[in-house]
Amino acid sequence: MALNAAIEAARAGEQGRGFAVVADEVRTLASRTADSTEEISKLLNGLRQLVATVSSKISESLSNAEESRILTSELEGTLGQVFESINAIKDMTAQIATSAEEQHQVAEHINQNIVNIKLTSTDTNVIAKKANGVSDELKEFSDNLTSLVGKFKV
Repeated sequence: MALNAAIEAARAGEQGRGFAVVADEVRTLASRTADSTEEISKLLNGLRQLVATVSSKISESLSNAEESRILTSELEGTLGQVFESINAIKDMTAQIATSAEEQHQVAEHINQNIVNIKLTSTDTNVIAKKANGVSDELKEFSDNLTSLVGKFKV
């Protein structure tokens, strides 16, 4: 198109020179417009690629967020079970402490009974020794009585 304008300007002679200058400018402008169009096209392609990349990253982030939500929900359930277990252990610990206190009281009672048995045993031993002494005296008395009775003959 610009070539046709240049040919027409050359045919027109002197009056066509101005037209040729304008045609040259139109040609330069057309060339720049083509370069600019190509550059805009490259920019748009780059922008499309960036938009596709951003869209892909957003989709990936959404997927990761959903996965995180699921894991958080599972963790919440697991933590609930842990807290229940901790409460059960706490209750069992309280029961063990109560049982240990009761066993301690029983052991103290048994210990007191053993002390009482020892004291009773010591007292019984003293009484048994006294009884043994009395028994020895009775035997001696009985032997003396038998001896005396033996002296009397009927």
